[in-house]
Amino acid sequence: GQPYVMPPSQDKLNPMELKEESFLALAEKKESFKLQPFLYQSYTGLSPVMASEICIRAGLDPSAYMVQLSLWKKKDFFKAF
Repeated sequence: GQPYVMPPSQDKLNPMELKEESFLALAEKKESFKLQPFLYQSYTGLSPVMASEICIRAGLDPSAYMVQLSLWKKKDFFKAF
């Protein structure tokens, strides 16, 4: 009989509203993150397994760090996402 209370926001972004410019800006801001955690901790609806699959489809190692990617690799990463 209690009213439903939404869980607290995790301040994650909606991947359906993803734009390349905002993705690249966030990637630059979170350069110390590994690729897989960067995705699932930044965007709603992604599990660690799904984030790993996105990395693999982009031809990237999920355990690599964002700082290791060139701008072109980040753009390829975005396109795979």
